[in-house]
Amino acid sequence: MGPDSLNPKEELLRLPSKLETIKADACTAFDELLEEGSVNADNYPEIAEQVVTAIVDKHGLIFDNEDEEVKTWNSIYFNLMTHAGRNYPNT
Repeated sequence: MGPDSLNPKEELLRLPSKLETIKADACTAFDELLEEGSVNADNYPEIAEQVVTAIVDKHGLIFDNEDEEVKTWNSIYFNLMTHAGRNYPNT
């Protein structure tokens, strides 16, 4: 079996690491915007939403059902908001 022909079980085992990578990318993108001065206490929820949407689009996440899409998006958003709250308590 070549590297381009993963079986479904192997692909499922890779999913958590993909999600963790996406979450880390969202945190990095948010941190960059914060350092630029684009994020403040008034706009951070909206900026976080924009970051999550952009990162999800960048990674090309496609879901078969809306419930799974919403669950994953919310997971990434919650992770980002937790990151922001821990690292930038004034946001």
